[in-house]
Amino acid sequence: MTLNIVREQTRAVGLKALDRPEIMPFRASPILPPDPTDPRREQLRKTHRTAKASWLYINREEGEDRFGPLPNGYMSKAGDLVASGRRHPLHRYPLKYRTGPVIWEEADAAAALDPAGAAGIHIVASLPRTAPGEWQRLIERYIDDSLVSRGMVVDWAVHALGDDSGGWATHPHVHMIVSARRFRPDMRKGQRQRSWLFNASQIDQAEDAWLAITGLQRLPYTA
Repeated sequence: MTLNIVREQTRAVGLKALDRPEIMPFRASPILPPDPTDPRREQLRKTHRTAKASWLYINREEGEDRFGPLPNGYMSKAGDLVASGRRHPLHRYPLKYRTGPVIWEEADAAAALDPAGAAGIHIVASLPRTAPGEWQRLIERYIDDSLVSRGMVVDWAVHALGDDSGGWATHPHVHMIVSARRFRPDMRKGQRQRSWLFNASQIDQAEDAWLAITGLQRLPYTA
């Protein structure tokens, strides 16, 4: 699916429908390897068990991570992939990490030696009431200003799909896979980076920046 198709779907659905997101405006979760001693981590979907698995999932590609082949049921939704890309510090970024899953495979290998540390951060964020043609510009502006400017590498993908009734089969949202480990050999490669998205305060700052740039609001807390 392309942005042009989504533009047509949005005209049929109406921009107002984007004001009623079916997912949280912003959610950031560490990508952690399975741990049989931690029931919460065992319950994580296999498509998000590693950085490589998350990369395959958001790009709607079949493949395998270090634990083996991924269950490919998500491929039945491949038609909802609207656009995707990678943002990185251009002047300092090694060539081999500019495309493909190599950086995520190396992050997973480092996480295997440090099971308590995340291989990466998986952000899922609802898209705002704007024309679909604005989504990529908005996403890349956020990524560049809030993440890449601090040295992070980010793969992003937009998922959206209209349904036959004029609503959304897949409500428009963006996935962002964010590096959590150093990737340059001269910068302690493989070590967990603690200066971004490492604690609740840093994640709150990233969420604040997303809400500011999109105009979305936090969902109210419920008891």
